[in-house]
Amino acid sequence: CKSNPDHCYSVDNKTENCARCEYLYHFDDDLKCIKNPDKCILMYNEASNCTQCELYYYPEGQECKPYPNNCTRIDLLTKNCTECEELFYLSGNECKLKPEHCESVDNITGICLKCERAYYLDDDNKCKKYPENCIEMNETKCIQCNYTYQLDDNNKCIKNQEHCIIMDETTKNCSKCESYYYKNGPVCLPYPENCYRINEETKECIECNTIFYLLNGICKSNPDHCYSVDNKTENC
Repeated sequence: CKSNPDHCYSVDNKTENCARCEYLYHFDDDLKCIKNPDKCILMYNEASNCTQCELYYYPEGQECKPYPNNCTRIDLLTKNCTECEELFYLSGNECKLKPEHCESVDNITGICLKCERAYYLDDDNKCKKYPENCIEMNETKCIQCNYTYQLDDNNKCIKNQEHCIIMDETTKNCSKCESYYYKNGPVCLPYPENCYRINEETKECIECNTIFYLLNGICKSNPDHCYSVDNKTENC
Protein backbone atom coordinates (compact mmCIF):
# COMPACT_ATOMS: atom_id res chain seq x y z
CA CYS A 1 0.00 0.00 0.00
CA LYS A 2 1.41 3.30 -1.08
CA SER A 3 0.45 6.72 0.25
CA ASN A 4 -1.67 8.97 -1.98
CA PRO A 5 -0.03 12.15 -3.26
CA ASP A 6 -0.63 15.24 -1.12
CA HIS A 7 -4.32 16.23 -0.99
CA CYS A 8 -5.27 13.47 -3.42
CA TYR A 9 -8.49 11.64 -2.57
CA SER A 10 -8.12 8.69 -4.98
CA VAL A 11 -5.43 7.34 -7.34
CA ASP A 12 -5.55 5.55 -10.71
CA ASN A 13 -3.80 2.23 -9.88
CA LYS A 14 -2.59 1.76 -13.47
CA THR A 15 -0.96 5.17 -13.99
CA GLU A 16 -0.36 5.96 -10.30
CA ASN A 17 -1.65 9.43 -11.07
CA CYS A 18 -4.18 11.16 -8.86
CA ALA A 19 -7.69 10.66 -10.18
CA ARG A 20 -9.53 12.90 -7.73
CA CYS A 21 -8.48 15.64 -5.36
CA GLU A 22 -9.72 16.31 -1.85
CA TYR A 23 -12.56 18.75 -1.21
CA LEU A 24 -11.49 22.38 -1.92
CA TYR A 25 -8.50 21.21 -4.01
CA HIS A 26 -8.07 20.93 -7.80
CA PHE A 27 -5.53 19.70 -10.38
CA ASP A 28 -2.77 21.95 -11.70
CA ASP A 29 -1.13 21.39 -15.12
CA ASP A 30 1.05 18.62 -13.64
CA LEU A 31 -1.96 16.78 -12.15
CA LYS A 32 -0.96 17.73 -8.64
CA CYS A 33 -3.66 18.79 -6.18
CA ILE A 34 -3.48 22.42 -5.20
CA LYS A 35 -5.81 24.43 -3.01
CA ASN A 36 -8.71 26.31 -4.61
CA PRO A 37 -8.69 30.11 -4.53
CA ASP A 38 -10.25 31.71 -1.44
CA LYS A 39 -14.04 31.11 -1.15
CA CYS A 40 -14.03 28.80 -4.20
CA ILE A 41 -15.73 25.40 -3.71
CA LEU A 42 -15.38 23.91 -7.20
CA MET A 43 -12.80 24.58 -9.95
CA TYR A 44 -13.01 23.84 -13.68
CA ASN A 45 -9.59 22.30 -14.28
CA GLU A 46 -9.15 22.96 -18.01
CA ALA A 47 -9.59 26.71 -17.69
CA SER A 48 -8.56 26.88 -14.01
CA ASN A 49 -11.68 28.92 -13.40
CA CYS A 50 -13.85 28.73 -10.32
CA THR A 51 -17.34 27.40 -11.10
CA GLN A 52 -18.90 27.45 -7.64
CA CYS A 53 -18.28 29.75 -4.70
CA GLU A 54 -19.29 29.85 -1.05
CA LEU A 55 -22.66 31.35 -0.11
CA TYR A 56 -22.97 35.06 -0.96
CA TYR A 57 -19.97 34.94 -3.33
CA TYR A 58 -20.03 34.57 -7.12
CA PRO A 59 -17.36 33.22 -9.50
CA GLU A 60 -15.46 35.52 -11.85
CA GLY A 61 -12.55 33.79 -13.58
CA GLN A 62 -10.35 32.23 -10.91
CA GLU A 63 -11.77 34.43 -8.15
CA CYS A 64 -14.83 34.54 -5.94
CA LYS A 65 -16.21 37.99 -5.43
CA PRO A 66 -18.64 39.00 -2.68
CA TYR A 67 -22.26 39.94 -3.28
CA PRO A 68 -23.04 43.63 -2.82
CA ASN A 69 -23.52 44.63 0.85
CA ASN A 70 -26.60 43.05 2.49
CA CYS A 71 -27.53 41.26 -0.76
CA THR A 72 -28.67 37.59 -0.60
CA ARG A 73 -29.21 36.85 -4.32
CA ILE A 74 -27.77 38.16 -7.59
CA ASP A 75 -28.32 37.81 -11.33
CA LEU A 76 -25.31 35.72 -12.41
CA LEU A 77 -25.28 37.36 -15.86
CA THR A 78 -25.42 41.02 -14.81
CA LYS A 79 -24.04 40.52 -11.28
CA ASN A 80 -26.79 42.87 -10.08
CA CYS A 81 -28.49 42.24 -6.75
CA THR A 82 -32.03 40.87 -7.00
CA GLU A 83 -32.84 40.20 -3.32
CA CYS A 84 -31.79 41.76 -0.01
CA GLU A 85 -31.56 40.69 3.63
CA GLU A 86 -34.73 40.91 5.72
CA LEU A 87 -34.17 44.40 7.15
CA PHE A 88 -33.17 45.87 3.78
CA TYR A 89 -34.93 46.72 0.52
CA LEU A 90 -33.64 46.78 -3.06
CA SER A 91 -33.17 50.20 -4.63
CA GLY A 92 -31.56 49.92 -8.06
CA ASN A 93 -28.59 47.61 -7.44
CA GLU A 94 -28.22 48.61 -3.79
CA CYS A 95 -29.66 47.21 -0.56
CA LYS A 96 -30.82 50.02 1.68
CA LEU A 97 -31.93 49.79 5.30
CA LYS A 98 -35.70 49.85 5.79
CA PRO A 99 -37.17 52.52 8.08
CA GLU A 100 -37.47 51.34 11.68
CA HIS A 101 -40.25 48.72 12.24
CA CYS A 102 -41.18 48.81 8.55
CA GLU A 103 -42.10 45.54 6.82
CA SER A 104 -42.39 46.64 3.17
CA VAL A 105 -41.04 49.68 1.34
CA ASP A 106 -41.63 51.50 -1.94
CA ASN A 107 -38.38 50.66 -3.80
CA ILE A 108 -38.37 53.96 -5.67
CA THR A 109 -39.28 56.48 -2.96
CA GLY A 110 -38.04 54.56 0.07
CA ILE A 111 -41.34 55.34 1.85
CA CYS A 112 -42.72 52.68 4.16
CA LEU A 113 -45.91 50.99 2.90
CA LYS A 114 -46.59 48.52 5.71
CA CYS A 115 -45.38 48.29 9.30
CA GLU A 116 -44.50 45.32 11.47
CA ARG A 117 -47.16 43.74 13.68
CA ALA A 118 -48.33 46.04 16.50
CA TYR A 119 -47.09 49.15 14.62
CA TYR A 120 -49.03 51.53 12.36
CA LEU A 121 -48.19 54.17 9.76
CA ASP A 122 -48.62 57.70 11.05
CA ASP A 123 -49.32 60.75 8.87
CA ASP A 124 -45.57 61.09 8.17
CA ASN A 125 -45.33 57.47 6.92
CA LYS A 126 -43.33 56.44 9.98
CA CYS A 127 -44.09 53.33 11.99
CA LYS A 128 -45.36 53.96 15.49
CA LYS A 129 -46.23 51.43 18.17
CA TYR A 130 -49.92 50.77 18.84
CA PRO A 131 -51.30 52.71 21.80
CA GLU A 132 -51.17 50.83 25.09
CA ASN A 133 -53.59 47.86 25.24
CA CYS A 134 -54.70 48.38 21.62
CA ILE A 135 -54.62 45.27 19.38
CA GLU A 136 -56.11 46.56 16.11
CA MET A 137 -55.83 49.90 14.30
CA ASN A 138 -57.73 51.53 11.44
CA GLU A 139 -55.16 53.89 9.97
CA THR A 140 -54.24 56.02 13.01
CA LYS A 141 -57.20 55.12 15.27
CA CYS A 142 -57.49 52.19 17.64
CA ILE A 143 -60.59 50.10 16.91
CA GLN A 144 -60.08 47.12 19.24
CA CYS A 145 -58.59 46.77 22.71
CA ASN A 146 -57.04 43.97 24.70
CA TYR A 147 -59.15 41.60 26.80
CA THR A 148 -60.79 43.47 29.76
CA TYR A 149 -60.22 46.89 28.11
CA GLN A 150 -62.66 49.09 26.19
CA LEU A 151 -62.48 52.08 23.85
CA ASP A 152 -63.39 55.45 25.31
CA ASP A 153 -64.78 58.41 23.32
CA ASN A 154 -61.23 59.39 22.30
CA ASN A 155 -60.42 55.93 20.89
CA LYS A 156 -58.14 55.14 23.81
CA CYS A 157 -58.17 51.82 25.64
CA ILE A 158 -59.28 52.09 29.23
CA LYS A 159 -59.61 49.34 31.83
CA ASN A 160 -63.06 47.77 32.26
CA GLN A 161 -64.85 48.11 35.54
CA GLU A 162 -63.59 45.70 38.20
CA HIS A 163 -64.44 42.02 37.47
CA CYS A 164 -66.02 42.98 34.12
CA ILE A 165 -65.03 41.05 30.98
CA ILE A 166 -67.10 42.90 28.31
CA MET A 167 -68.39 46.45 28.42
CA ASP A 168 -71.31 47.86 26.43
CA GLU A 169 -69.74 50.47 24.14
CA THR A 170 -72.89 52.60 24.13
CA THR A 171 -73.94 52.60 27.80
CA LYS A 172 -70.43 51.97 29.19
CA ASN A 173 -72.06 49.47 31.57
CA CYS A 174 -70.75 45.97 32.04
CA SER A 175 -72.47 43.40 29.83
CA LYS A 176 -70.56 40.31 31.02
CA CYS A 177 -68.88 39.66 34.37
CA GLU A 178 -66.13 37.27 35.43
CA SER A 179 -67.06 33.81 36.73
CA TYR A 180 -68.83 33.91 40.11
CA TYR A 181 -69.81 37.56 39.64
CA TYR A 182 -73.14 38.89 38.40
CA LYS A 183 -74.34 42.13 36.83
CA ASN A 184 -76.02 44.59 39.14
CA GLY A 185 -76.76 47.72 37.15
CA PRO A 186 -73.46 49.01 35.77
CA VAL A 187 -71.20 46.96 38.09
CA CYS A 188 -70.25 43.33 38.86
CA LEU A 189 -70.96 41.96 42.32
CA PRO A 190 -69.75 38.65 43.79
CA TYR A 191 -71.96 35.59 44.25
CA PRO A 192 -73.00 34.95 47.86
CA GLU A 193 -70.25 33.23 49.83
CA ASN A 194 -69.59 29.60 48.74
CA CYS A 195 -72.29 29.86 46.05
CA TYR A 196 -71.69 28.04 42.76
CA ARG A 197 -74.74 29.17 40.73
CA ILE A 198 -77.38 31.89 41.09
CA ASN A 199 -80.82 32.70 39.70
CA GLU A 200 -80.10 35.29 37.00
CA GLU A 201 -83.33 37.18 37.77
CA THR A 202 -83.47 37.16 41.57
CA LYS A 203 -79.68 36.89 42.08
CA GLU A 204 -80.33 34.35 44.85
CA CYS A 205 -78.08 31.34 45.21
CA ILE A 206 -79.56 28.11 43.84
CA GLU A 207 -76.51 25.80 44.08
CA CYS A 208 -73.56 25.72 46.46
CA ASN A 209 -69.97 24.64 46.11
CA THR A 210 -68.94 21.10 47.10
CA ILE A 211 -69.18 20.32 50.88
CA PHE A 212 -71.77 23.10 51.30
CA TYR A 213 -75.56 22.84 51.33
CA LEU A 214 -78.24 25.45 50.53
CA LEU A 215 -80.62 26.68 53.20
CA ASN A 216 -82.86 29.73 52.63
CA GLY A 217 -80.52 31.10 49.95
CA ILE A 218 -77.42 30.71 52.16
CA CYS A 219 -74.64 28.15 51.66
CA LYS A 220 -73.77 26.37 54.91
CA SER A 221 -70.89 24.02 55.55
CA ASN A 222 -71.59 20.27 55.66
CA PRO A 223 -70.93 18.51 58.96
CA ASP A 224 -67.46 16.94 59.23
CA HIS A 225 -66.87 14.15 56.71
CA CYS A 226 -70.41 14.51 55.35
CA TYR A 227 -70.71 14.43 51.57
CA SER A 228 -74.36 15.54 51.23
CA VAL A 229 -77.00 17.05 53.54
CA ASP A 230 -80.83 16.82 53.62
CA ASN A 231 -81.83 20.48 53.14
CA LYS A 232 -85.09 20.01 55.07
CA THR A 233 -83.70 18.34 58.21
CA GLU A 234 -80.11 19.60 57.91
CA ASN A 235 -79.00 16.08 58.76
CA CYS A 236 -76.20 14.35 56.87
